[in-house]
Amino acid sequence: MARRNPKTRTPDKLKPISEDEAQVTITVKTKKIQRVQAILAQKGKASTLSDSVDLAFDYYLDREDPVRKAKRAKRKRSVCTE
Repeated sequence: MARRNPKTRTPDKLKPISEDEAQVTITVKTKKIQRVQAILAQKGKASTLSDSVDLAFDYYLDREDPVRKAKRAKRKRSVCTE
């Protein structure tokens, strides 16, 4: 199917499998996920696909989530004032 029409994608899906986990079906750029896994392998960290995606989510949330940003800023202020 992808060879005949590479633009056709299956829709993204999220299926809960437990209270804190879900099975995710998505389409990602192959080179990006391979690069993430290669960087993790170089650092000696877990490089399974699910671990790579989980670490990428954590990285993004640490930098973009307003709640995490506020906690980081608060910790930074308390260290600077000591």
